[in-house]
Amino acid sequence: MVDVNELTPFEIGFCMGLIAGEGSFTSGGEYDVPKLIVGVGHNDPKMLYYLQRCLGGKVYGIGTDQHHIQWRLNTRELARLIPFFHKHLPDCHKREQFLAWAEKHKNQFWNATHSTREDSLRRIVRENLDQMR
Repeated sequence: MVDVNELTPFEIGFCMGLIAGEGSFTSGGEYDVPKLIVGVGHNDPKMLYYLQRCLGGKVYGIGTDQHHIQWRLNTRELARLIPFFHKHLPDCHKREQFLAWAEKHKNQFWNATHSTREDSLRRIVRENLDQMR
């Protein structure tokens, strides 16, 4: 698991800039599953692998006929990173999108982190979601 507390200021700035510029806090599927997606042209995979190294997640679309590739974070990883995004996303439209999206999906994030091993993570997620109100 990636530890975002060990990221350098450059790594944080790169990730937040790419997410603010190319990312989408979205949801979909039968259960309206929250996710973060960053998409770029198929000739720029290094940026997405850098995001993967810094924040986790997975890169999709490499080696296919698609013209775009994507980096995605799943619900459990997103729940863990809510405090990070809350702290570091710049004051822009993407931050507003993030705040509304996190509020909409707060119960799913709570469920994703609900286990006896993760009491401190649940507390952090709950505190950050409460602060966003």
